[in-house]
Amino acid sequence: MPRKITSRPVEGDVLLDDRAVCQRLGVSIATARRLRYRGELTSVRIGGAVRVTASSLDALIARGTVQR
Repeated sequence: MPRKITSRPVEGDVLLDDRAVCQRLGVSIATARRLRYRGELTSVRIGGAVRVTASSLDALIARGTVQR
């Protein structure tokens, strides 16, 4: 599944870096990046930085599972 990286920030959504995602999920940075790469977390590119939308992280937590 291709990465979901948009070129525009999502209006009204909080953007999180990999460390914040790791803290909320209790996983490693590699796992957070893998979730992004598989499209389970929507991310936004701002310059050279990639940020995850809080809404996609909340949705992942609400599902309670990750895709394999």
